[in-house]
Amino acid sequence: MRASASEILTEQTIGRGLRLPFGKRTGVEALDRLIIVSHDQFHKIVDRANDPNSLIHKKIEIGENGDIENKDYENTEVRSVVDEWILSNSRSQSTEAKNTPVAQEPVLFDTEQKQEIAKVTLEVLKQYEYLPSTQALKSSEVQQKIVRQVSERVRPLQQSLLETQEMLTQQVKNVVEAVTEKLVETYIDIPKITVFPKETSVTYGFHDFDLQGLETIHYQPVSQEILLKALRTNKSSFLNRSGSIFVREERLEQYVLRGLFNEDIVDYETHAVLLNKLAGQMVNRLKEYLKTNEEIESALMFNQSQITDFIVSQLRRHQWETPAEYDSKLSKGFIMLRPFACNQEKGTTPISFRIIPDQKNAVKRLLFTGFSKSCYPYQRFDSVDGELRFSHILEDDPEVLKWMKPSSGFFQIEYRNGQKYEPDFVVETKNGFYICEPKRVGEMEDSKVLEKKKAALEWCKLANKHAEECNSKRWQYVLIPHDAILSSRSFMGLVNEFLTMPSLLEEL
Repeated sequence: MRASASEILTEQTIGRGLRLPFGKRTGVEALDRLIIVSHDQFHKIVDRANDPNSLIHKKIEIGENGDIENKDYENTEVRSVVDEWILSNSRSQSTEAKNTPVAQEPVLFDTEQKQEIAKVTLEVLKQYEYLPSTQALKSSEVQQKIVRQVSERVRPLQQSLLETQEMLTQQVKNVVEAVTEKLVETYIDIPKITVFPKETSVTYGFHDFDLQGLETIHYQPVSQEILLKALRTNKSSFLNRSGSIFVREERLEQYVLRGLFNEDIVDYETHAVLLNKLAGQMVNRLKEYLKTNEEIESALMFNQSQITDFIVSQLRRHQWETPAEYDSKLSKGFIMLRPFACNQEKGTTPISFRIIPDQKNAVKRLLFTGFSKSCYPYQRFDSVDGELRFSHILEDDPEVLKWMKPSSGFFQIEYRNGQKYEPDFVVETKNGFYICEPKRVGEMEDSKVLEKKKAALEWCKLANKHAEECNSKRWQYVLIPHDAILSSRSFMGLVNEFLTMPSLLEEL
C-alpha cells in the first residue's frame, strides 16, 4: 500500500478493500481476506488498528436505517431553455408542470394545435444550422421557407380542425416567429469548428541527465514468503509464493526498463541510450548496499512501480517538446443546443444555484436551477469555489447576456493524441464571446492545461475569422484561478485581469 498523506486517507483506502464482492462473508478465507502489503508506515497502521476506536473495529450498516443510506439515481435529460419553454407550454396544465422548477412564462401555445406546430417548428429549425448565425433565422426569406415546411408537416391538422389553409398558415407564421425569437434570445452563436494537432507536428525528447537523489534509494529484497497479520485478531501467518511471479531477465537493467516501457512518455527505440544509462545508474545504486545479484533482482522486481515513478518524474523534468501545430476546419454555421443526460437522486428536485451546499464535495451530485441567463434551465457544477460561484458572477454582471456549460462533445477541440478539450463555460457579453476555464491556482501552469489553452486559442482564431465575415463579435479565451472567483468580482473585471493577450492570439 502506498504511503498515505493522512490517517483518513489510509482508512479510506483500507475501506475500499474491505468491500465484500459478494455482499457477505463467504466462509472462503481467500475471498474474505484483505491483504495489505507492508510499507514503511505499516507499523502505524497496525498501531491504529489496535485502537478500539479504529475504523477496523467499527460496524457500519449500509441500507435502510443504517449509517449509510442506499440512494437510487435516475437518468435526467436536460433540455435547452427553448426546448423546455415549448414543452412547458405543452404541459402547462399538467401535474408534471406544477412539480417542474422552471420559471413560469405566459402560455403562448394555448391549444394542442399550436403546441404541435411549435414542436414541429423546432425540428425544422435544426435543418438551418448551415446559416452563419441564429440572427439569420429571422430574415424574411428564411422565415418564409420555415413557414412553408412547417405548414406542410402539420397539414393534417387543417382537416381535423376544419380550418382553411389561410387560417392554418397564419397560425403557423405566428408560432414560427415566436419560436425563432425565443431561440435567438436564448442561444449563443457558436460556429462549427474542428481543431486537432497535426500528426507529425509534435516531437519530444529528453535532455541528457543523470539520476538525482539516488542516495535516498534503500529498496530491500523481498522474502519468498509474505507475512500476513490479521488486524482484528493479531493472528500471524505466511502466504507462500509458488513459482515465479515475474519473468526472469538476463540483465538486471531489464527489470528497470520493463517498468519504463509501460509509460506513455517513454519511446524506447528513440531514447534507448538514455534509458539504458538511467537503468544502469539505478542498478549500481542497489549494488552499493546489497550483496548478491539475487537480492538486487528481488529488490528490482518487487519495487518496480516505485523505481519507475522515481525515474519518470525526472524524465519529465528534463523533457523538451516542439510546439504543436494544428489543423483546423471551419464549417460555416451555428450549433443547435441538444439535450444532455445526467444522474439525479430519485425523489429530489433541482435546487437554487444561490444555495451553497454544506458539504462542498457534494456539489457534483446536485442539479441547480433558477438561472436567468443560462442557455439551459438546469446545470451541474464540478466545484463550489470555482464553477458554482462563477455562475453567480455571470448571473449578476450586467455586461453578461448569456452563458452555458457546454455538454460533452459540443466542442470539437483535440489537444493531444485524440484527447478532447471540453471548455467549462462559454459566455456572451454585449461586446464579445468568451471561452472561460476556472482552474485551481496550482494547475494554472500545468502542461496539460497549457496545451488545452493553446488548442482553444487556435479555435478562437478560426472563430474570429468567421466573426469578421459575419460582422459578429470576437471570441477570446480566459484562464481564471479559483481564488480570484469572489462574489465581489465582476465578470469583466476577471476578463481584464486574466484574458490571454491578443498579441499571442494573433501569433498562432
